[in-house]
Amino acid sequence: GLGTSAQRFARRVGEISDGALTVEYFAAGERVGAFDSFNEVASGNSQAYIAADYYWIGTHPAFGYFTSVPFGMSTQEWTAWIRFGGGQELWDKVSGEYGLKALPVGSTGTQAGGWFNKEIESGDDFKGLKMRIPGLGGTVLSKLGASTVSLPGGQIYENLVSGAIDATEWVGPWNDYFLKFYEAAKYYYTAGMHEPGSCIALGMNASWWSGLSDFEKAVIQAAAAEEHALAHDETMARNGEYLTKLVNEQGVEIRAFNDDVWDAMGEAALEVFEETRDHSALATEVDDTFKKLTDAESKARNSYRRSGDTAWEDAAIILAALDATPAFIALESDLNALRPVLETADFEVAEDAAKALERSFRDLEGADDVKKALGKAKKAMGKRKKDRETALKEYEKALVAYSDQLVWRAAAETQVRPGVEAYLNAIKGNIGARSQEDLTREQALFLASCTSHHKDLSLNF
Repeated sequence: GLGTSAQRFARRVGEISDGALTVEYFAAGERVGAFDSFNEVASGNSQAYIAADYYWIGTHPAFGYFTSVPFGMSTQEWTAWIRFGGGQELWDKVSGEYGLKALPVGSTGTQAGGWFNKEIESGDDFKGLKMRIPGLGGTVLSKLGASTVSLPGGQIYENLVSGAIDATEWVGPWNDYFLKFYEAAKYYYTAGMHEPGSCIALGMNASWWSGLSDFEKAVIQAAAAEEHALAHDETMARNGEYLTKLVNEQGVEIRAFNDDVWDAMGEAALEVFEETRDHSALATEVDDTFKKLTDAESKARNSYRRSGDTAWEDAAIILAALDATPAFIALESDLNALRPVLETADFEVAEDAAKALERSFRDLEGADDVKKALGKAKKAMGKRKKDRETALKEYEKALVAYSDQLVWRAAAETQVRPGVEAYLNAIKGNIGARSQEDLTREQALFLASCTSHHKDLSLNF
């Protein structure tokens, strides 16, 4: 959990430095209160804290971006931003204003939506709700009418049991299990908007940091980077196991926010980001950089999806056209029977007959040219035109198109179908998966296995 992760980091500093650096660890309340650690380190009374920097948004709202923000980045995306997208430099700017230097030192992935004693069916259900939820995510729920508070982990249970708060979020199944929230709340909501990918910060006194040797800085950076990855991986490994325990052993009822709730939270989040930008030029700079990266990633993801969908759908359309050939051939007698109707029948009767046949061809993939010609024949027989000559000309075009289609469909059945089927079979388990209505069991297992290696699975828990 969070406490053991901090202690593991402390040990690793000593191990990596071969004892040249040692860390004395204090849990919350042993030296100062959990929320006093910021001032304790900024003042130089202690050298470092390990905490979520979004607890300091009252000092500067940009601190929220260095833990997690509503509808923000996953852990992997956030870490990429920090290390390779200018995020660390911005973090240094924000922290530096308060005499601090910060590094990533842990992550718990995507946070659960929280523990509630009532089901949340709409944004209105947050009105009057007293909930422990820090950071900009808490500000979002405040916009929806919730009364939000920040409480350190050690104080959440007693407040939930006593009724001082009605609901809470903490981390996820593994960490939440040991705080026994299930004894006080019935419903556990999965993936929340407030922390798509959380980061734990190692906040150090900037003057103390600048006085370290390059070796000492390298030791701390190495230990912090190691723990950042290790804590995330450990949480991912444990969440599934403890979600099962919560359900099977404690009778917890799992819920997920519906689309109405997500929409309400999304609208409130937009307001929160605008207010955050209004705080200062630095807050705007952080939001601009953060948003630029998330927008670029979203654009790239959508582009990839469109490419994948097109790769499947174009070939699938060809196969659907060939699959429609028996039905196409079956309409030949109806098509031939339309001529005498167009030649001699009442205009309204002829129009209806052309319309019915047009609809039959419309339902067949690849028969658009026949359908269009029949549509024009129908239109020519309508009340406004009543032009039998034009209708028969268009009908002849439909016959020619039909004859041409019989030729290419017969040829394509042997010359095209085998290659198209082989192509679709080759891609149906990867880029074509999104476009299929159903996956086979083997495909589903393959995709789940592949996804587990590349994606934060807590997004789905």
